[in-house]
Amino acid sequence: MCSRHDAVQVVVDRLNTGEHIANVNLSKSLIGKTGIAQVVKPLKDNTHVRHVNLASNGLNEQGATEVAQVLALSNGMKSLCLDDNSIKAAGADSISRALEVNSQLHTLHLSCNRIDDMGCRRLAHALRVNKTVHTLYLDRNNAADDFGQEMGTTIKMNNTLRVLDLADNDVKAAGSVALAKAMCHNSTITTLNLSRNSIGNEGATEMGRMLLKNKSVRHLRMSWNTISDAGAHELAAVLPNNSTLELLDMADNRVSSMGATELARALVVNSSVSALFLSGNGIAGPGAHEVASALHKNTTLQELHLAWNCIVEHGAKALADALCVNTTLTALDVSANGIGKEGASHVARALTRNSSLRVLHLHGNVLKEDGPRHIAKALQANTVLEFLDLDG
Repeated sequence: MCSRHDAVQVVVDRLNTGEHIANVNLSKSLIGKTGIAQVVKPLKDNTHVRHVNLASNGLNEQGATEVAQVLALSNGMKSLCLDDNSIKAAGADSISRALEVNSQLHTLHLSCNRIDDMGCRRLAHALRVNKTVHTLYLDRNNAADDFGQEMGTTIKMNNTLRVLDLADNDVKAAGSVALAKAMCHNSTITTLNLSRNSIGNEGATEMGRMLLKNKSVRHLRMSWNTISDAGAHELAAVLPNNSTLELLDMADNRVSSMGATELARALVVNSSVSALFLSGNGIAGPGAHEVASALHKNTTLQELHLAWNCIVEHGAKALADALCVNTTLTALDVSANGIGKEGASHVARALTRNSSLRVLHLHGNVLKEDGPRHIAKALQANTVLEFLDLDG
C-alpha cells in the first residue's frame, strides 16, 4: 500500500515542478477521498497534462467535486477517466457543472460509479451546453427511462457527441424509443451501446426504424436485451436499405432460427455490415444454414460470432461449405455449439480451401481426438489462419 502512495507522491512532485507530463495514470493507486486533494492541486497548475486516469481509487462525491475544479479551468485536459469509483449523483452534478464551462475535454469515462437516473439526467443536460465532449462512457450505472427521454432531447441539440456507451444500465423500452427517435435527427453519433439493458422488441423495433433515417450510426450494440424474433424481424427489414451500419450486436438475446433467417437474408442485400454478433441466441442448425447461405453471396461481412447456438454438425457443415467459396470473412466464432468430429472434418476441409479466414474459435465443442487431428492436417496446407482456439 505504501509503495502505491509513494508512486502517487512521485507523480505529484513532478507535476508541482511544472514538468511536461501529458499522461497522468494513477488508476488503482489507493488515492481515496483523503488523497485526491493532493493530486488535484498540481493538476490545476500544470497546463501540460492532457490525459488523466483516476479509475478505481475509491473516490466519492467529494472526490468528484475536487476533480471537477480542474475541469472547470479548461487548462488543456483532453480525456478524464473516473471509472470504477463511487461519485454517485452528487459527483455527477459537480462534473456536469464543470462540463458546462469546459472547452477542452473530449473523452469522459464515468463507468461503474453508482450514478442514479437523476445524476445521469444531469450529465445529459450538461451536454446541451458543452461543445467539445465527443465520447461518453456511462455504462454500468443506473440510468433509466427518464434519462432516455432527457438524453434524447440532448441528442437532438448536440452536434459533437460521437460515442455514447450506455451498456448495463436500466433503460427499458420507453427510454430506448426516445433515444431512437432522437437519433433520427442526429448526424454525429457513430457508436451507440445499449447492451445489457431491457429495451426488448419495442426498443429494437424503434432502433430499426431509426436506421432507415439515420446515416451516421456505424456501430449498434444491443446484446442482452430480451430481443426475440419480432425485434430481429424489424431490424432485418431495414438492413437492405441502410448503407452505413458496420457492426450489429444482437448477442445473448432470444433470436431463434426464424429471426436468424431473416437477418441472414437481409445480409445478402446489405453491403455495409462487416461484423455481426449473434452468439448466445437459439438459431440452431436451420439458422446456421441460412447464415451460411448468405455467406455464399455476401462480400462485406468480415466478422461473424455464432457461439452458444447449438448449430451442431449440420450447421457446421453448412458454414464450412460457405467458407470454401467465401473470400471476405476473416473471423468466425462457433464455440460451444455441440460440434463433434464430423463437423470438425468439414471445418478442416474448409481450411484447405479458404483464403481469407484469420481467426477461428472452436473451443467448448466435442471434437474428441479425431477432430483436432483433421484440423491439424488441414493447417499444413493453410497459410492464412493466424489464431485457432480449440481449448475445451
